[in-house]
Amino acid sequence: ASDVYKRQMKKLVLVFYFFPVIVFSQQTVGLFFNDNTSYNGYTLFNQINDNQTYLIDNCGDQQYIWNSSYPPGASIYLLDDGNLLRTAKIPNSNMAGPGIGGRIEILDPQSNVIWEYTCSSDSITQHHDIEMLPNGNILIIAWEFISAAETILKGSSVPFDRYSEVILEVDTTTNQIVWEWHAWDHLVQDQDSTKANYGVISKTPNKINVNYGIGDLDSDIEWLHINSIDYNENLDQIVLSTPYFDELWIIDHSTTSAQAQGNTGGNSGKGGQLLYRWGNPQTYERGSSSDKILDFQHDVQWIADSLVDGGKIMIFNNGQQRGYSSIEIISPPIDSANGFSYFISDSTFFGPNLPSWSYFDSTNFYAPYVSGVQRLENGNTLICSGVIGEFFEIEYLTDSIVWRYKNPISTGNPISQGSINTNPLCFRIHRHSPDELAISNLVLTNNGPIELNPINSNCQINNCSNSVPSALVVNWTTDTKASVSWNNMNDSACMVFKY
Repeated sequence: ASDVYKRQMKKLVLVFYFFPVIVFSQQTVGLFFNDNTSYNGYTLFNQINDNQTYLIDNCGDQQYIWNSSYPPGASIYLLDDGNLLRTAKIPNSNMAGPGIGGRIEILDPQSNVIWEYTCSSDSITQHHDIEMLPNGNILIIAWEFISAAETILKGSSVPFDRYSEVILEVDTTTNQIVWEWHAWDHLVQDQDSTKANYGVISKTPNKINVNYGIGDLDSDIEWLHINSIDYNENLDQIVLSTPYFDELWIIDHSTTSAQAQGNTGGNSGKGGQLLYRWGNPQTYERGSSSDKILDFQHDVQWIADSLVDGGKIMIFNNGQQRGYSSIEIISPPIDSANGFSYFISDSTFFGPNLPSWSYFDSTNFYAPYVSGVQRLENGNTLICSGVIGEFFEIEYLTDSIVWRYKNPISTGNPISQGSINTNPLCFRIHRHSPDELAISNLVLTNNGPIELNPINSNCQINNCSNSVPSALVVNWTTDTKASVSWNNMNDSACMVFKY
């Protein structure tokens, strides 16, 4: 783990630039800092109540904008063809909750709606996140209404209505559902022996305890609150963030919809059961509070194989109960020889016991909800502290902050520099490389800072920081000995001395 501000007090970083250093004063929004070692690219973001989506460069200048008729449900994605895939919030008088959307749309570069899909009714509604698959289909997270009578049939300890979770796969050419998975099909309980799903919780780690967390007023009706989804093509698996359980779950996508209802079938042979879960083994009664690591987490994702820590899972760990946030990376104990299942013994919980890497700053970094993270191509990590609308990038190996920006949009409108943003909430952000197809399919135009009355800056874009790493690094230890390493040194503007 690393506590950035304390670490930075112990070292001096001298960076030799070809470009001037940017210094701001009396600033509240926009670009605060763009170091020479930040990853050059374009950052996609929007404010949670704003119909517009922005693309900015590393100097904080607006390069592109999309306009929708709806505020975002939560997530947005830039596609290779330059189109924008986004969730949209539409009225629903029967179902409600944080992150509700109900509509999904694709906007072309001119903001025309070229595809739309509605998932909003009395019994089911889309919320939070979506995922486009390699075949062009889209995975949707949706709440499904479960009546109090139905919960009793599944052994619920208290009779009340619930929202359970369903994952739908929609064919974008036909708008038909071609695959689905329901959490309600995979329950266990130890309250009522007359019910078919009665069992010993600790002996069924692949099942979901229908009574876990009941009594928590925040989660009684919504119960699970899945808030992110990601797909791994190599494994044909889906990872889900389930923050009311403080866990991530992995399920098998190679099943048919019929197999996903049961306990057999698919590459894993386990049907729709949970293949893996991590973060809070108390949910299946194989651990204590000291074993719980995740705390209302968001943005669970596999790191792409081509990146640093490729194949591992990265998580924005909000830390709602402990009072500070962190980023975690874990290496799940995958059994590739047996249908890409995951190792677990009869008496222990799913490993690993601890993350392989963590980042935190217990004094200055805390987002109790929303928020996201992205591993960049040069090994740096981009973080969205969504509650305060602050985006920052930390450098590979040192964890030093090398780029920092604050959202200047408040309730759909840009604010003036120097004003306090009272509604900066952002769900997530994404950094895109200048070499990506998505960027080449857009006609970018520099429109300057988004905020009104911006501070004049001499920020310039550099191109020497998009490899791992592109610098000469000299590290002086406390005994004055130095270690020197050359790594793809192509430009003296990238020379960094760290004391």
